[in-house]
Amino acid sequence: KIGRTNTMAAAFVLSAAGVVTLWFTQTSAVQFYIAVCLIGLSFGAIMGIYPAFTAERFGSKNNTVNYGIMFIGFAIAGYLGPTIMKSMFNSSGQYNSAFLVSALFTAAGFIILMIYKSREKKRKEV
Repeated sequence: KIGRTNTMAAAFVLSAAGVVTLWFTQTSAVQFYIAVCLIGLSFGAIMGIYPAFTAERFGSKNNTVNYGIMFIGFAIAGYLGPTIMKSMFNSSGQYNSAFLVSALFTAAGFIILMIYKSREKKRKEV
């Protein structure tokens, strides 16, 4: 009901909230689980939206191929995220800086989504 881009925006906000919560988590198991649930909810929302978003943006004729290309971003993130986190942990002995980098990537995704949304709005007005 709220639309694909608004749902993705909400997912980015939830993800950022989860990662920032992880950054503040010291020893609280409850806080850790809340953060992980926020991030997991965000991941599930984006995974549910991407196929329809891809079909909307590029057409449904070749959606399986196009979605596969879009999914490459998740594969790259699945490799780079832990790699960056490991190197940051090795340099500082804690994960806090990696959580901040993750929050920055999430914010960048949100900003890119807002740029996309404004361009789509202008395109539809023409």
